[in-house]
Amino acid sequence: MGSKVSWRLPAVLLTGVVVIAAATGWLYSRQSLFRLSEVEVRSEDSDVSEAARRLCARWLGRGLFAISLRDVEHVVSQLPAISSVAIHRRWPSRLLIELRLRRPVAFGFHDGTLWTLDSEGGRIAPVTRPLVLPLLRSLPDENSLRREALAWIAAQGGGDTDSLDFALIDAIRWNPESGLEVRMESVELDVSLGFSGFVDAWTRADKAFAALRSRGQRAKFLDASYRQRVVAQLHGDLRNPGSGLNLRELVRRANPETTSEPPRAR
Repeated sequence: MGSKVSWRLPAVLLTGVVVIAAATGWLYSRQSLFRLSEVEVRSEDSDVSEAARRLCARWLGRGLFAISLRDVEHVVSQLPAISSVAIHRRWPSRLLIELRLRRPVAFGFHDGTLWTLDSEGGRIAPVTRPLVLPLLRSLPDENSLRREALAWIAAQGGGDTDSLDFALIDAIRWNPESGLEVRMESVELDVSLGFSGFVDAWTRADKAFAALRSRGQRAKFLDASYRQRVVAQLHGDLRNPGSGLNLRELVRRANPETTSEPPRAR
C-alpha cells in the first residue's frame, strides 16, 4: 500500500508541472490576446473623443495590464476641453475612457482666434463649428466681478425672465464706465446691467422690455443697473432720449412708488 502511494505522488506532481507548462506555453503563444487592441472613448464631443483616441495610439500593442492608467490619464487630460477622466481596463484587450468636458458658456478672441470659454473665463478650444453662445468681448479686471459676470453667463441669465431670451444675445462686453453690457441684434437692443447683481438686473430688463412691448413701444437701450427702475431709450425717440420706468408700475402693483437712487453703485 505504501509503495503505491509513493509511486502516485511523483506522478501527480509531474502531471501538475506538465499542465502548468502547457498552460504557460499556450498563454505565451497567444500573448497578443492580452495586448491592447482597442481604445474606446466616450464623451459628448466626437472631436474630443477622436483626439483622445489619437493620443492613446502610443499604447496599442502593449500588454493591457502593463499599461499605467495614471500615465494614460495624464496624457489625455492635457486636452484643454477635458474636465475629468475615468479609465477602465476591459478584458481581454480594451481600454474604456470616459471624459467629462468643460462646458462652454461664451466665445472670446485670443490672438485673433475665436475660442470657446468656460465659466472661469479659461480658453477651451478654437471654434470649429456653429454654437449658440454669446461673444464675450472683455472681462472685468477685479476677480470677484469677473467671477460674478461669468457665473451670470454660465447660468444663462438666471432669474425669472419671459421676454428676453438669453440665447438671442450676440455679445457681452465689460465697460469700465458702466459695467456689464449686452447686445441683442435680433431685437435691436442694448442692455446695461451695471457692476453687480446681474441676475436681478437681467430680470428688471426683461420686465421693462415686456411692459414697453405691451404698449407698442420698442426699446433701443435699457439701463437696468438701478435697483427699482429701468431707464429706457426708445427707437425713434429723439426728443426724449431717456425715461425712467418704475418697476413697481411695470408689474402693476397697487401703490406704485417713485424712487430716486444713485446709478450704478460700485
